[in-house]
Amino acid sequence: METPFEIGIVDKKKKQAFVYSTNYLRLEEYINDVALLLRVKSFKGKVVFDLLLSNGSAFNRFIEVFFDGSNFEIRTSKVFDANENILNNSLEFYNSHISYLDDSILTRAEKFLIKRKQQYVFQKREIKAVK
Repeated sequence: METPFEIGIVDKKKKQAFVYSTNYLRLEEYINDVALLLRVKSFKGKVVFDLLLSNGSAFNRFIEVFFDGSNFEIRTSKVFDANENILNNSLEFYNSHISYLDDSILTRAEKFLIKRKQQYVFQKREIKAVK
């Protein structure tokens, strides 16, 4: 089994990193492994987790947590609505890693949309298609 995550963009200047889920496993099952890799990269800052493959397009798909250079400060974690830039980066990531979709909770319809470079975003209890 591959690692349950992939660290995508690490911008030390902006103090921001993006972590994408690569299967259905919950974040709690691999967050310590993410911390280890971020320590190796000497990273300190905001980490955005895209949990699409484990949470789908639900309200808790995107989580932001501060990493202090050694550990995640869990008390700083928050669920947030991603902006268009984050959504587009995420769509590009998953579209270029189609095989990850097979080991997820996504429906066939959601997988189809990602393969066609479209995605669903959960907002205010309704689902809207985004291109």
